Amino acid sequence: MTDFDTHSEGLFCHVCEERLGYGIDKIERTQDTTPDYKVCAHGVEIIAEVKQLDENPTSKAIRAELDGPGAMHIGDVDFEHTGHIDRVLAKQKRQLKSASQKGKPTLGVIYPNRFLGPDEYQVRAALANGTANFPPEISAVMLMKNSDISAEARKTPLYKIYTNPKADVSWPNDIFPEIYAL
Repeated sequence: MTDFDTHSEGLFCHVCEERLGYGIDKIERTQDTTPDYKVCAHGVEIIAEVKQLDENPTSKAIRAELDGPGAMHIGDVDFEHTGHIDRVLAKQKRQLKSASQKGKPTLGVIYPNRFLGPDEYQVRAALANGTANFPPEISAVMLMKNSDISAEARKTPLYKIYTNPKADVSWPNDIFPEIYAL
């Protein structure tokens, strides 16, 4: 597969096809509620919706501040906020609802293209501590690591799967094992 709408879709397809050997097909968009991909993994069909969190004014300002040798940025992160993850999950819910109703496991894929600034940390914290509002139509969320992260940070997995204990269709175990840098 080579035609992607976003960088995040390309990375997700690379992980599925090249790194894990899963079959993946783009779902033809027929309406606004059409999900992005069908992934076939170990005999299980998973329906996935990929959302990319593009840079916002905060991350752009931090990037400009860091432009130069030895530049640093230290800022506050308010973990009471979820980095707008609830709004993203609500959009994914609409696109994954039909698949969930048909008994298929669903995956909301989130790619933080704005890794500078508090949003990525807030999203990760909200998913990890359960303060994100997981709709029951989403079986699990895959939070992908930004591909621009430094080589040292690449020693951590490319993504983390957060399962939804209240999902209408439970997430199958061992479908997306930890994998590391591209």
